[in-house]
Amino acid sequence: MKAQILITLMTISLASISYGQAGIQNYSHLINDAEDLFKQGEYENAAEKYKEAFDVFGGKGGLDDKYNFAKAYILSGDQKTAFFHLFNLARATKHYGLSNITKVKDDINFNSLHNDKRWEELLNIINKNKKELEVNLDKELTTLLDEVFEDDQKYRKAYIDLMSEKGRESDETKASFKQMKKWTQLI
Repeated sequence: MKAQILITLMTISLASISYGQAGIQNYSHLINDAEDLFKQGEYENAAEKYKEAFDVFGGKGGLDDKYNFAKAYILSGDQKTAFFHLFNLARATKHYGLSNITKVKDDINFNSLHNDKRWEELLNIINKNKKELEVNLDKELTTLLDEVFEDDQKYRKAYIDLMSEKGRESDETKASFKQMKKWTQLI
């Protein structure tokens, strides 16, 4: 009897794990489809695919995916739904909500929202999120890490640009690779 119960529980557990993995795969495929539609300028269809992906995943989704979902609504002309989703993102828990105020303010896709009275309210919520996240932030360390990141990207970009321009086997590209490799060994 105990063996039968154990086998039943194991079967249920395996089925749950399998279902969960299928849900993640379906979510990923739908998100990829949504991104493709977005790139093609089919914003209304992209928004529907994003919604379908979130529905498959129990209403959940990645921050960037939900951000792009809102952008798809804006670009399809549905500001009301776009604001609804942006406010949901901004009001999500402080660690997972929208907190990159610069990204939102500088995103040209949101230009049509700037004259709406809800825009300032949204920015205030996002700014509050940013400040709450920065309370315990080691600003000195953050500055140092930002500088390291910028230097790292500078050498990588130089290498990629030379490789595109002159080819992988050129002397300049090889020298740039050596410089990039030397830099990565320093950090």
